[in-house]
Amino acid sequence: MSKPLLNLFLLIVIGTLVLACGEGNKKAVKISVSTTDTSAKEIKIYSLGVLGTNDLLAEGKFDSTGKASIEFSLSKTSFANFTIGNRFQFVSLYLEPGYNLEVVHDQESKESIGFSGKGAIPNNYLNQSLRIYQDFEHTGGKYNWDLTPKEFMSRIDSVKNSFARFHNKYCDSTGLSKPISHLLELNNKLILTSVVQNFLMGNPIDKLSNEQATGPLLNMSNEIPFDDELLKYHMLSYENVLQSYLILEFIKLNENPNGDKKFQESYPIQMDGILTKDKKYPSKIRELLIAKNIQWNMSRMGLTPEVDSLFHKFISRYPASIYREPLQTQVNKWLVVSPGRDAPDFSGTTVDEKSLSLSDLKGKVVYIDVWATWCGPCREEFPFSKKLQKKFEGNNKIVFLFVSVDRDKGAWKKMVINDKAWKGVHINQRKISELYLIQGIPRYILIDAQGKIVKANAPRPSSNELEGEILELLKKSNRKAKA
Repeated sequence: MSKPLLNLFLLIVIGTLVLACGEGNKKAVKISVSTTDTSAKEIKIYSLGVLGTNDLLAEGKFDSTGKASIEFSLSKTSFANFTIGNRFQFVSLYLEPGYNLEVVHDQESKESIGFSGKGAIPNNYLNQSLRIYQDFEHTGGKYNWDLTPKEFMSRIDSVKNSFARFHNKYCDSTGLSKPISHLLELNNKLILTSVVQNFLMGNPIDKLSNEQATGPLLNMSNEIPFDDELLKYHMLSYENVLQSYLILEFIKLNENPNGDKKFQESYPIQMDGILTKDKKYPSKIRELLIAKNIQWNMSRMGLTPEVDSLFHKFISRYPASIYREPLQTQVNKWLVVSPGRDAPDFSGTTVDEKSLSLSDLKGKVVYIDVWATWCGPCREEFPFSKKLQKKFEGNNKIVFLFVSVDRDKGAWKKMVINDKAWKGVHINQRKISELYLIQGIPRYILIDAQGKIVKANAPRPSSNELEGEILELLKKSNRKAKA
């Protein structure tokens, strides 16, 4: 190669490297944090991951002066969250490649947190809009779940109007760009939609049916932008709305007058049919909702034949899906507590401070009731549980094991001791939730005399089939003892 050509070649290579380095710098995000919380040890930045998980983007340690600085790579616009220590949880962030944010956290101030530097304008917007909602959240000492539908609708209208006034004023005064402005405004709307959905899910049908405000609330809960493009922003508000939408659709199915057990077991398949056929879902949203249908039903029902069938149908339909791996992980976990497997052992503390393990009860059929003193649905089942225990009174081959997950052991002991009619074996143990994949309580587990799992998600005491299942297990146990 001649010297002029060699020089030209080197210039091209150097130029390419300079451009590449410049592009790399543009993708770096730097966040510097200063806090007055002397107990805070670290800061963590999370991005919304696949199927609602939190993916760690970066973390850093605070020095002795309460300062921390972290830097990480970001290829596109994304919402995120961060935590400061253990007290200050999940502050929303709006990030773009090249942002250089300075964050001041003052735990004594009402403002609490403020942003400056490149990227401060949209992040101060997020912080201030959140405070607007929080100011309304328990106005007059009442939380949302304490309100009638009419009162709740009035609160939502007030928040909506406050959001609109704040948005217009903030955008006018800061010159927030239109694309970011539209995205942040949408985030406000999604937050309110999610709040409305939660209110509808948390109220019985009879409370809602006679209220004029219910119609507008239902309409608002259905105002969901099904848009594939929104998924790329990793918005927690959008994730929450899509999840709640799916649960509300299940509640509609549950209103079917033929909602017997077999019908209920078919809910996941019915929902899959709706999601597959309805033309309002774009392709990526449809794929996500179908995956969520499997994920949610597995978490509440376990790996039933219906859920397992849908999982295999999903991986056949979407072999390269990003949701395949997390679903497979969830399936693998449920296989550990599937029927016929050895029940994972655990130990707990009795009311009189003695240790008791599940393995100590081997040789008996064990019906486990996982509950807590603060759990209303748990307490509603206790009269049925007492009635069931009465039917098996004197039978030493069955144990009713009540496992409290209360943090407040004093409240647990008081409730158990004060109820003299409440028989059974009582322990306090919190790790059972991890062992048996318990997402919510009450939860019931049925184990045979050999210490094998019969059902990791067994029927409630109020169900019609539980007594028969226990009787059948006792018969099998007697036959094996005689053999």
